[in-house]
Amino acid sequence: MSKISFVPSDLPQLPPYIPTLKPSIVPHLRDSYLAFILPAVTYWVVSLTFHYIDVKGYCSNYRLHTPAEYLKRNRASKADVIKVALFQQVCQCLLGALIAKDELSPSAEYDVAVWARRVRLARCVVPGLLSVLGIDSTRLAKAVSGISPSFGAILLGGVYVGPSNITVDVAAESSLKMSGERVAPFDQGEMIVAELLYYVLVPTLKFFVALILADTWQYVTHRILHANKFLYIFNFDNVKQVYVSYAYGAFYNHPIEAIVVDMLGFPVCLATAGLNTNESTLFATMWTIKIVMDHCGYDFPYSPWNLLTPHAPLFHDLHHQSWGMKHNFSNYTPFWDWALGTIWRGDDGPAQQRYARGRASAEKELMLEKHGKPSDVSVMEL
Repeated sequence: MSKISFVPSDLPQLPPYIPTLKPSIVPHLRDSYLAFILPAVTYWVVSLTFHYIDVKGYCSNYRLHTPAEYLKRNRASKADVIKVALFQQVCQCLLGALIAKDELSPSAEYDVAVWARRVRLARCVVPGLLSVLGIDSTRLAKAVSGISPSFGAILLGGVYVGPSNITVDVAAESSLKMSGERVAPFDQGEMIVAELLYYVLVPTLKFFVALILADTWQYVTHRILHANKFLYIFNFDNVKQVYVSYAYGAFYNHPIEAIVVDMLGFPVCLATAGLNTNESTLFATMWTIKIVMDHCGYDFPYSPWNLLTPHAPLFHDLHHQSWGMKHNFSNYTPFWDWALGTIWRGDDGPAQQRYARGRASAEKELMLEKHGKPSDVSVMEL
C-alpha cells in the first residue's frame, strides 16, 4: 500500500466558484422580501389564533388575567392596539423593501468543500496534541486502522493510503505533485463532518450569537427607555398603557422605541452574527412567535419557549404591571435581568399577591358598574 502524506499545501481542488442567485423559497417572491413579509404574516396568524381562543374561552385555566381585568384595567382599547401594531408593521415593511438586497452565493457543493478543506487542515494538529498528552499517535493509528481507516488517518494527522503497493514517504511528496500523481480526495468522514458543520453546527452557532446580540441590545435599550425620566415620559406616558396584554399588542409601543429596538437594532444584530437572508428570515419569524407568545396572556406549562425563559408569558406580563415596570426588561432570555438584578419571578409570593389584588379590584369595579353604583376604586394602576 502506498502512503500519501498530507501537507497543508496538498489539498483537493474545490468545485468552481460561481456566485449565483439561489431559487426563491416562495415562487415569484424574492427571499429579501420574504424576510419581512413572513414575520408580519406570522404575527397576525399567531396573535389572531390566541384572540380566537380568548373569544371561545378555551384554556381558561392557563389564563393570566380574568375577563374583568381586560375590561377595567387597560387604558387602550383593542382598536388602539391594532392600529399601532399595524402602523409599526407597515413602517417595518417599508424599511425592509428599501434595504432589500438579493444575495449572490456559491453552490452548497462549493461551501461544503471549503469546510472539508478546513477539516483536513485541522487534522494536522491531532498528532501534536496527542504527543502533548503522552500518546503515540502512530501506534494508536495502527491499532484502529483495521477497524476505521478514516479514524486512523485522523490520528496520523492526515496520512492517506494510496491505490498501489509502492511506499511513498514524505520526502517523495514533491515529486508526486510534479509528476501529476493524485491528491487524496476528501474521504467520507471529512465530508460528513463538513456537511454537519455547514448545515447544522455553524448555522446553530450563528443563531446563538444573534440571540446573544439581540438579547443584549433589547435589554440595554429597553432599560434605558425606562430608566431615563425624559425618555420614559416621552415614550410611555404618550402611549395609552396596556396592563393586561393582548397577543396582537406585542408591537404596541411608541415609534421611537420601535425604531431603536426593532427597525434598526434587530437587523444590525442579525447582520453582525453573519446570518444570511434565509437564516435571518427564520430567526425573525421565530422571534415573532416568541414575542407574541409573551403577550398572549396564557402560561402554558409545556411551551417550548419556556426553555429560554421559564414561564415566559408570566415573566413578561409582570413587566407590564405598574408595580413591575422596573423589572423583567428582556424579551429573549432572562440572563441580563438575572445578571443585573432586575429579575422578578412572577410566580413568587409577593407578585402573586399583587396579581390577586388586581383581579379582586377589577371584579369589584365591574360588579359595581353592573349594579349602577359608582366605584371609588380604580384598578388602572394595580
